[in-house]
Amino acid sequence: MTAAAPGGGPFDVLKREGGPDEGWPWVSPDDRVAVSISHSGEWAVAVAAAGPTLGVDLESSLLSPEPSFYEEAFAPGELSAWRLPAELASLRTPLAWAAKEAALKVWGVGLRAPLGAVGLFMESLQPGAFGWELEARLEVYRDFPRLGPAPSQLRGVLATVDASVFVLLEARAPAKESDWLLFK
Repeated sequence: MTAAAPGGGPFDVLKREGGPDEGWPWVSPDDRVAVSISHSGEWAVAVAAAGPTLGVDLESSLLSPEPSFYEEAFAPGELSAWRLPAELASLRTPLAWAAKEAALKVWGVGLRAPLGAVGLFMESLQPGAFGWELEARLEVYRDFPRLGPAPSQLRGVLATVDASVFVLLEARAPAKESDWLLFK
């Protein structure tokens, strides 16, 4: 896919071939631009920002998994630690899952990480300009040298869009609203 950056020249979003990052998007000619993509139902989201990696995930707010999903997807105590305001309480599972997937994208490992040995814990959630501002910590319970170092502190935003939940995270200050695109 070729696109044009505001005030800049054209760039291509490519898929990495081979190696541990196979399938991950990257920007050419300047790989110092982080990019993350996700889709769910009729919605798709693409996020790009200069600097370190970032992660975005979009999930159906109607996510209703089988009981075995909870054991496989979350570390012990992880899901119950997501204490949400009343208006988001019914969305705990899709929000926590979307946030975990976004955090694993920030780390650069995606779903290659053993999910039960990695926990994402919400530290704060405040109303923001676009939904909610989220701060979270990623805890890794085993050493995974082939996966590289995990980011421990993450910040970003979460929101509900139509019948979906949206989470954008990065290891530093969150991307500006003007840096992401949401498509239907």
